[in-house]
Amino acid sequence: MLSLSAVAGSSGAGCGVNSNGVVVKPDTHVSLCLGLTIAPFLFILGVGGTDELTFLGKESEAKNVRTDYINPQVFELLLTALMPANRLALQLSLATGLRISDCLALRTDVLKRSNRPTITEKKTHKHRRVYIPQELRDRLLKQAGRFFVFEGRLDERRPRTRAAVYKDLRRVAKLYRLDGKPIRRNIAPHSARKIYAVQDYHAHHDMKRVQRLLNHSDEAVTMLYALADQLAKK
Repeated sequence: MLSLSAVAGSSGAGCGVNSNGVVVKPDTHVSLCLGLTIAPFLFILGVGGTDELTFLGKESEAKNVRTDYINPQVFELLLTALMPANRLALQLSLATGLRISDCLALRTDVLKRSNRPTITEKKTHKHRRVYIPQELRDRLLKQAGRFFVFEGRLDERRPRTRAAVYKDLRRVAKLYRLDGKPIRRNIAPHSARKIYAVQDYHAHHDMKRVQRLLNHSDEAVTMLYALADQLAKK
């Protein structure tokens, strides 16, 4: 059983090993063998005190890949300690795979019209239709502002900021330990998007489907999300 204890702490950077159990050194090209073919990637150790996975030639698309994947049960436990609006925003990300910025930009009038709204992604400007479960939609509408579902603290005409959600999640992650061990320090709102990708891949075993749901232009990037739970074990 998972248990959280309120003891502050931070974890150190992990060691990188490939599928054969060999330590991966900086600037080493490796291929991940997890039952399917994946493009070679560069595994860089010790940059800024954290491990980073960066696809060759894909640095701009891989910025958020540095966010850690976290066990969904642990993530759900952390959500219980967040401020209600921040918790709800992350639950929306978990349910839809939307980036937190797109969750926060959801307009009240759009949500009132349908539980299958079409979202224009702020990062890519691509359009994506998402399904929001009715129970979650009811809770979103209950706390929604006049203009945005997650209205700004100082101005209701602006949405809540990503920084507000990030700071709240980091606050909770620093306060607790899991079974006596520090929670991974790179947890962020983007972790919810990784959890969504992993769960959908486990359910359907279809990488192209996950790529379409995440609106990724390159399947190689999608693999880092869909296989995040397996990469976390390396």
